[in-house]
Amino acid sequence: MTLNPARADKSPAWPAAAMPGSAHGGSPPASLGDTVALWWRATHEALAAILPDGGSNDMRQNALVVFVIRVISAGLLFASQILLARWLGAASYGVYVSLWTAVLVIGGLSHLGLNMTMLRLVPQHIASGHLEELRGLLKGGRLFAIASSSLVALAAAAAVWIAGPLVRPDLVEPILLMLACLPLYALTDVQDGIGRGQSWALAGLVPPYILRPMIVLAFAVGAHAFEILGTASLAMIAALAATAIAAAVQTLMIQSCVRNTVAPGPETFAFKKWLGISLPLLAVGGCEILLQNTDVLMLNLFRPSHEIGVYYAAAKTTTLALFVHYAIGSAYAGRIAAAGATDDRDTLIHLVREAVHWTFWPSLLIVAAVAAAGRPLLELFGPEFVSAYPMIMVLSVGILARAAMGPSEMVLNMLGEQRACARSFAAAAAVCVALNLILIPLFGTIGAAVATAAGFSTAATLNWRFARRLLKLDVFIFSRSFWRGHR
Repeated sequence: MTLNPARADKSPAWPAAAMPGSAHGGSPPASLGDTVALWWRATHEALAAILPDGGSNDMRQNALVVFVIRVISAGLLFASQILLARWLGAASYGVYVSLWTAVLVIGGLSHLGLNMTMLRLVPQHIASGHLEELRGLLKGGRLFAIASSSLVALAAAAAVWIAGPLVRPDLVEPILLMLACLPLYALTDVQDGIGRGQSWALAGLVPPYILRPMIVLAFAVGAHAFEILGTASLAMIAALAATAIAAAVQTLMIQSCVRNTVAPGPETFAFKKWLGISLPLLAVGGCEILLQNTDVLMLNLFRPSHEIGVYYAAAKTTTLALFVHYAIGSAYAGRIAAAGATDDRDTLIHLVREAVHWTFWPSLLIVAAVAAAGRPLLELFGPEFVSAYPMIMVLSVGILARAAMGPSEMVLNMLGEQRACARSFAAAAAVCVALNLILIPLFGTIGAAVATAAGFSTAATLNWRFARRLLKLDVFIFSRSFWRGHR
């Protein structure tokens, strides 16, 4: 394998300028990505000093780093959502969150699953020395994501133009701004996969999860300070600017890591191979995106905008616990896959049980804290948002049901049972959509919360059954076999 000669004695996860004691340590970093990476290396070493070394502890450190990034992001999002809700009012805020949810869903699907392809193939190509394919994937995969999402955005814009009078006049401009976000969001999602695949947590996660909400928060603070009248269009302008800046910074940081890891050379573009991998994984990712966002999208069909804004506040307050799930899954995925590939059954069982424990108990603590502080937290959004507290309790049931099985979808995907995982999430998404259609007209937003909790519980239960039947692994935290085996 021909790595960049300047990187021959370095860890591939960090640029040379960011490494203490390197030849570049005494000189200014070469780029914005290197500058931030220098800061991140110091932070990473501080975390390493707190937690002891070791296989499992290394994974816990990685999980902690990812979780800290997501928690900081949640805090920024929470603050920005409070200010936006107070600035826009419940009705305009409901329009804004509906459109941003559309960005999350459409943007997360429009790249056709290439984020997961990056997560899987980039480490494989580096380990195997297939650098021509790696260079082609890093360039062509990102360009393909931009092109495919741009086509989706243009097609949707044409549909809005053709629909004409059927679209409310006050929604046309916010919708077009939402569509402009799609290629930028798709790019950041694919580069997120690159970063996670190479443990470039700073480059992959910080721009979309910290920088983007920081910009929206700054915009909201400025709007309040200058007493600018809030509209959904202005909020979407802020979201578009934040998404563009985050995408640009993330690209610079990813390129800095790539430049210091892989030497320049010829490129091979294997689009057919990439899509052959990405499309099955798209089914899993797409169903999970729908599972997490169907409630807000379906509320648009039956309920007024101000109720959507109230519901969104409750949902985002509750789903902080899902960040534990994400962090543990990211940290343990590689080790579980390696243990499965080498048929190391004892290590595999140990890792899976450890992942389940580290998913459930922190999730339980977070859910309990949110439930205890739910009313004061919702009051921060405004007096009318306190009515969403019952939704927090209902959504918490679904989140805990999912946490009780640990990162079961990751276990299935890493051990070659992605088709079973796709069936689980497809069934869960179908349950979620059907219940939303039935319960929202009858019970409003509380019906949406019940449908979402049922969807989470369905996915967790089916994944547990598939893991037991196909992998002979019991991932339920309270099962007798789990505890007997753990001892």
